[in-house]
Amino acid sequence: MEIKTKAVLYGIFAIIIVLIINTLVLTLLNFPSMAVEVIKQYWYLLILLIGGFGFQIGLFIYFHSLNAISCSTTVASGGISTISMILCCSHYLLNILPFLGAVVGI
Repeated sequence: MEIKTKAVLYGIFAIIIVLIINTLVLTLLNFPSMAVEVIKQYWYLLILLIGGFGFQIGLFIYFHSLNAISCSTTVASGGISTISMILCCSHYLLNILPFLGAVVGI
């Protein structure tokens, strides 16, 4: 497979993975309608954020295939972007904690 084609495919795959992780986390937190609402409301920001991440992964694969540079910063920033998207909505877990304490305390 050509290097450029491989980089584009990995970039698209990274975009799909981030979308799946974001939707899965919101769904597991029992906010599936919120996931759809967030995507509808902030689609232009999500395109920039997730597209930038996919572009980073594509560049990482391209440069890694050429053995031109070490792209550990791309891996680090991409990981931070994914974790940031998860943490963005994880504060909703605090709404559930009092109910868990009531159930466990009974």
